[in-house]
Amino acid sequence: AAPAPPAEPAAPASNGASAAGGATYEQLRAARKAKWGKKEKSTNALATLPGLRAKPLTNQQEQEVALLVMQVDSCKHRLGTVEQDAAAASLDPNRSPSPPPTYGPDGARNNTRADRMKKQILAERDTAIKGILKLQPFYQPPSDYVRERPTRKLYIPIKEYPNYNFIGLIIGPRGNTQKKMEKESGCKISIRGKGSVKSGARGPAKGDEEDELHVLITGDTEEQADRAVELCMPLLQPVDDSTNEHKLRQLKELSIINGTFREDDYCRICGEKGHKEHDCPTRDPKLRGIIKCAVCGEPHATRDCPQRAGALNALGMGGAPAAPPANMDQEYLNFMSELGEDVPGMAKPPAGA
Repeated sequence: AAPAPPAEPAAPASNGASAAGGATYEQLRAARKAKWGKKEKSTNALATLPGLRAKPLTNQQEQEVALLVMQVDSCKHRLGTVEQDAAAASLDPNRSPSPPPTYGPDGARNNTRADRMKKQILAERDTAIKGILKLQPFYQPPSDYVRERPTRKLYIPIKEYPNYNFIGLIIGPRGNTQKKMEKESGCKISIRGKGSVKSGARGPAKGDEEDELHVLITGDTEEQADRAVELCMPLLQPVDDSTNEHKLRQLKELSIINGTFREDDYCRICGEKGHKEHDCPTRDPKLRGIIKCAVCGEPHATRDCPQRAGALNALGMGGAPAAPPANMDQEYLNFMSELGEDVPGMAKPPAGA
């Protein structure tokens, strides 16, 4: 039989195809680039998390968002030309009358026409941004935008009760009451308004010094602000000092801080003032009043009272201390006679004793 003809060499793969899996050179290069090249940064990392993606908007909502974005851009342009617009408006003979001028701590006027126009534009822009964030939570607002936090104002009835110390009850000794309420509610609690800053004190302007005296609460959520209101409202209702338990606790805390606290003045069971342990209303009724010292009033037997001897002497009932028994003297003399010693002032024991 004739030998078989030699096999023809395989033709090179077209378009740079390789033998490994049939992948082309361009595909391998693209894979290397995707693995080692720079990755595009996400515009918002939160949007890529599962469960946090924004819901699809309807056509009406998309149009509303577009109008609000245009309004934000318009406010941004108007802020750049607010000085020129204020100067042009001041030349209008039919302009509205300006309010009385107000000045800050540095002596500069803070309610010029440009300031009032800028404040109005910022309020309009912030309202538009709030509307966008309701529809698109992952919208990136301008860098100078400050998200508004929930606030509450609780006015202090200082005019109705001018002699009542509301501020002391809210702040507490060394600010401990205020710090405790802030920690429990998670809000910032401060005193603002007329009379909140001592005359002559220096510091940055708070912006509400012309308002009536009030408690300003600022929190991160509405629930935190409501909790802070629940803690502050009982302190704004006047209570008689004799029945004000909150003030009594503050006085006790202040005495402990100053080192003048006397534990004898307070019950050791409930910590309240005005009664002893044996008369404590929180004590077990079966044990209350059974044992009571007639000298000091403590719950122990009178014969065991350490103040019993002093009380008897004060009443003239103490008397002289009892003489030691005679047998003790006799034993002592016998012992000394065995040693051949005489005790002056004491008779010798009889012989054979």
